[in-house]
Amino acid sequence: MNTDKAVYDVEAKKLRDATVYLFLQMERAITEENGLARFRIRGPEFTGDDYLLVAGSLSEDGTPVVAFHTATTLPGVIIGFANRLRNGSLKWHVDKFAKGKD
Repeated sequence: MNTDKAVYDVEAKKLRDATVYLFLQMERAITEENGLARFRIRGPEFTGDDYLLVAGSLSEDGTPVVAFHTATTLPGVIIGFANRLRNGSLKWHVDKFAKGKD
């Protein structure tokens, strides 16, 4: 078996599994009141940079809030965010850049 293909296949499976896991956790979070409203993933711009996942929601009083998670790999940022979403350890901050904010 070609080693490059085997490595690619293993990494592709990790990414696929991580993505499915993220979507299952997000579906749960979206259905909750004031649940997850949006997210985006930014890839590394330079060698050594991390992936950044930014999630948005609304606080109980309707204020837009954001949470962040970083990791060195794409599966890592997806799985790490999904874990933190599931266990409630995300730290939400007022979204200073939300549209319509004073």
